Amino acid sequence: MEQLTPSEWAKEQLSRAPSFAVATAIVATLLVMSAFIEYSAARSQLELEIIHEIEMDKDEPIDLPEVRHEVKLNKPEMRKPMKAPEVKEPDAVPFKGTEDDAKVEFDPPDGPKTFDDLDRWDEFPKMTKVRVIGTGPTGGTLRGGLGDQRERQKQKAGRIYGMPPKTLRRTYLGLRWLKKAQDKQSGAWDVKRWGGSQTESICGVTGLASLAFLGFGVTDRHEEFGATVRKAIQFMIAQQHSEGKDTGWFGERMYTQGICTMALSEASVMLDNPMLRAKARRAAQGGLDYILSKQPTHGGFSYIGPGNDVSVTGWQIMAIKSAMLAKKLKVPSFAKERTENFLRLCMSRSHGTPYRFSPEGGTSGGTDRMTAVALTTRLFMGHPRKSRDCAGQAKWLTQDNRHLRIAERGSDFYYLYYMSMAMYQMGGDYWDEWNKVFNPALLSRQVKQGPDEGSWPLEGSSYGRHGGRVYTTAMACLALEVYYKHLPMYRSF
Repeated sequence: MEQLTPSEWAKEQLSRAPSFAVATAIVATLLVMSAFIEYSAARSQLELEIIHEIEMDKDEPIDLPEVRHEVKLNKPEMRKPMKAPEVKEPDAVPFKGTEDDAKVEFDPPDGPKTFDDLDRWDEFPKMTKVRVIGTGPTGGTLRGGLGDQRERQKQKAGRIYGMPPKTLRRTYLGLRWLKKAQDKQSGAWDVKRWGGSQTESICGVTGLASLAFLGFGVTDRHEEFGATVRKAIQFMIAQQHSEGKDTGWFGERMYTQGICTMALSEASVMLDNPMLRAKARRAAQGGLDYILSKQPTHGGFSYIGPGNDVSVTGWQIMAIKSAMLAKKLKVPSFAKERTENFLRLCMSRSHGTPYRFSPEGGTSGGTDRMTAVALTTRLFMGHPRKSRDCAGQAKWLTQDNRHLRIAERGSDFYYLYYMSMAMYQMGGDYWDEWNKVFNPALLSRQVKQGPDEGSWPLEGSSYGRHGGRVYTTAMACLALEVYYKHLPMYRSF
């Protein structure tokens, strides 16, 4: 048999096969060739992409988003409270004059440039008639937006609200003494070193001193006091418990808890350094969360938690109010509801408020200090000054000019602090009469020379023996800062 070559064999097979089989074989061959070509092209493209990625990774770093927050290991995240309720401002009287009526020119326009310039700047003529009190919708906030034109705002507010000459200079001297008295390493103020007996209140006194600086508009970048404020804020943050059941606790009494939370709330808005400001905000939120975790339904506090102590409760309410004004802090709605319960229960039928109230109702009697605390917190929580409770408490406090006789002593710093805020917010004759007495009385008690120049003495101060000269000086400065620390919450003509 004749041997066929492969090509001859293929031709012979094709001649014998049906036409449809031939077509099928041709199509199959073409498909195989097409797949091989596509695979080769895809493989080449993949190789090019891999090579490109390797070269890009080698020559150009990957553009990652910037990490802006400090990360701390082994620290649980803070729980997220409910959104803060809106704070309404009832009894606000809209301004009906023209734009020109509301304009007041001040000289010098930008405030004092140096300490010596305070002499000239502080002695501006007193304005007895002012068309408008307040700054519109921001009235009642912490200096109406902390940090914006602080010196100019102090100048305007002082002139409008009757701040006597030398007040700013004397307050400045008080802050200078506080700076000198601060422990430069820890950033705290030693209570015992300056005549106080409650050595467990170092953090609380540091909070009061911080509030005095912040109330004057001082931030961490102030040329003379910036380092003082920065170290004080860092000390309070370091003292706060960061984990466990006591997260947010500053380690002393509830007095300290309210004071430090209040100071850090203000610092969270005022400080210039963004990292320190963020730390202050987290610490303020933690302090507030701890306060609210201890607040009972009736709203009152004691030295260590729930209770019926009006003095302790006053500082917690001021801390809650400061957190509300700080905007980025979250205050749950129940905080205001429980605070309102406290304000209702702590007032007797005569409108006085005693040192301790009855959570079951039926509170009786009252003291000047605690009634001043109750009236101040009422006003700061938005009660109209013409309402029955505010008007009744203001009348109770001022009957027979008892408040002026206490003010003349110039030594009850706790009373002067709360009463100044209360009378300032009540406005009108309440403020005019009070302002004529409390300011000169306080300034007359200030030490004028010697190593303690600028401070206030302990004599005559019941709480001074506990907190020492740092307490008396900080509280005196806070009382004198009332002209510009909190703008009036209500307008009047």
